[in-house]
Amino acid sequence: MPSLETDIIGRVRRMGLKPSSGTALLPMFEAVSNGLHAIDDRHGQNSKVSGKVTVEVLRSDPSKINSPVTGFIVTDNGVGLNEENYKSFLKPDSQHKLSRGGKGIGRLGWLRIFSDIRVDSTYLDETNVISGRSFDFVLSDKDQVIPRSKVVPSTILGTRVSLKNFDGAYGSKCPVEAATIKQRLIGHFITILAANAAPSIEIVDGSEQIDLRDVFNEMIRDTKEEEVKIIFDGGEEINLTIRHIRASKAIRSDVNRKAWNWLYLTAHERTVDAQPIDDAIGLKALDDGEVYVGCVRGPHLDDHVNQERTQFIFDGDENREIRRALLGSISSYLGSYVSRIKEKKRQTVKSIISQYPQFHYINSDMEGFVENLAAGSVAREQIYAAMCINRFRKTNDSSKIKDKIEKSPKITQEVQSLTETYRKFVQDQQRGLLAEYVLQRKSVLDILDKYIGFRDGTETSYLEEAVHNLVVPMRSSSSEMEITDHNLWLIDDRLSFYSHFASDLKFRSYTDNPSLDRPDVAFFYDNCFAWQERDAGNTVVLVEFKRPGRPNYNGDDNPLSQVIEYIERFKLSNLRDVKGRIVSARLRDAAFHCYIVADLTPKLLATFRGHAFHPTPDGDGLIGFIRNPDAFVEVVSYQKMLRDAQMRNSVFFQKLGITDVDPSQSVKESPTLITEEEETF
Repeated sequence: MPSLETDIIGRVRRMGLKPSSGTALLPMFEAVSNGLHAIDDRHGQNSKVSGKVTVEVLRSDPSKINSPVTGFIVTDNGVGLNEENYKSFLKPDSQHKLSRGGKGIGRLGWLRIFSDIRVDSTYLDETNVISGRSFDFVLSDKDQVIPRSKVVPSTILGTRVSLKNFDGAYGSKCPVEAATIKQRLIGHFITILAANAAPSIEIVDGSEQIDLRDVFNEMIRDTKEEEVKIIFDGGEEINLTIRHIRASKAIRSDVNRKAWNWLYLTAHERTVDAQPIDDAIGLKALDDGEVYVGCVRGPHLDDHVNQERTQFIFDGDENREIRRALLGSISSYLGSYVSRIKEKKRQTVKSIISQYPQFHYINSDMEGFVENLAAGSVAREQIYAAMCINRFRKTNDSSKIKDKIEKSPKITQEVQSLTETYRKFVQDQQRGLLAEYVLQRKSVLDILDKYIGFRDGTETSYLEEAVHNLVVPMRSSSSEMEITDHNLWLIDDRLSFYSHFASDLKFRSYTDNPSLDRPDVAFFYDNCFAWQERDAGNTVVLVEFKRPGRPNYNGDDNPLSQVIEYIERFKLSNLRDVKGRIVSARLRDAAFHCYIVADLTPKLLATFRGHAFHPTPDGDGLIGFIRNPDAFVEVVSYQKMLRDAQMRNSVFFQKLGITDVDPSQSVKESPTLITEEEETF
């Protein structure tokens, strides 16, 4: 009867073994695994004591530690390639070791990656006589096994597999460092090493000869095994065993040196999938540079590994459920570390709330929010992003609740409950927004406090432009800004209620006057309810800044003369909009209120002599009324502007628990000089 034939070349070429640092080592891993099985067949329960596998690393230049690797020789003292094992070797996809998870194709991987393969084995034949066989293993259409003649069997049972000359790009991908090869071997066979069930596995690399068991045991700090039950959506229930390992960082995989903690999923005592889990558990290095390694095994994993042992065949939901359950077990094992991270997150959330009070509502469910943060969300920016998403969702939910309340025809118990939920969220939201607004003012006051002193490390004052831009951006107008874009409240809270203003703009840009002069700030009110003067409906407010600490003034920059000149020009002008249309022809009849913001130096005070100015009660300012043109003028020192703004906002600061603002302490040494003789000018 006809039977199927196997196309070995095609079978080998179709193996999913893309050149990589991992696949380059797979033939060596396969040879070691075969050796472990052979040792178990021969020594049984004494395998740990009597068994031995030796891996010799072959290099292009044996005298150089990190010269390119050209191959491996794997030797074991197992049962050898006896008749039964030899028949299985000659039969691809053999079921000979099916109960051990054997796929029957491991040796085909040798042909995929190496071009020079030799096998020498000593075994006991059916009559218990020592026999041997030696052959070359080649990739060809037929006669892949080429026996060698005149085989002299060794007196020691076992098998020697020689894997030389990488095929194609595999050689360039093979790890070179001895420590990396050692770590990869430990990682691949971590299940039996962690279970303390492995025979001796030696690595010989040049003059170095080490036993992996000794290396592994030196790295281990603690280990614990646990059963994990997993129930899938369809009701299927499986059990996996995870061995928790706390070890020195030398155990971690070199595949990603930025990762510290790893999860190894194994099948038939061999690692298939090594996953970094730093982000999943929210931890980096543990105490003293230690790391976590989880080693997972179970029948479900054995049954779902692909033939090449490079991945598991799960659907997405199944994979997520397995990972979720395992991460839960890991978090429990690392409970003390996880608790520390959660406390750190909690403090970060509180810190962000203090800086951005719009998140104030989170305080009412702090534990719930921290618990729901992604484990890997540890950085401040990540937590802030999560808070923004939470606020967006809360606001969206609140809008839905509001709509439901409005559409409900009756005030039921559910509606009452929804109303209370909505009320609480809105209340917390508004409280947070107010706190945010107040904190913004606090930041502005801190900057102003800096600007009215000397520049850092110098005895030079900041330019008036710095203060001007802080109060209101220069070269701008009200048409370009919202109320939150300026800090006019520093001078007077009423300045926020404007119809139009121009900051450091030429007369001709907003009036029909051709002058190129630029008043610092000019405000124009139209029926402004915040201004309570007699002609409030037609008031012009001017603000003139002078450099903090400025000692000298002359005729050209006398601030009072400047203000008078500006008033005279405004009275001869009409206000225009951005399209050039006249919007007010009443400037000649307007009331003028002027602020001069400057430190009260002797030279400045001298410019007010002869005018009816009087010191303010606190001694840090002047007030007066001038004639022809008529105007009310306030001279405000920078210290007074800062202190008054602090006092106006102090009650809000106190409510927020901001304690580093004390208006009484904001007066520094300044050139403010008002004497009894100078009370009237």
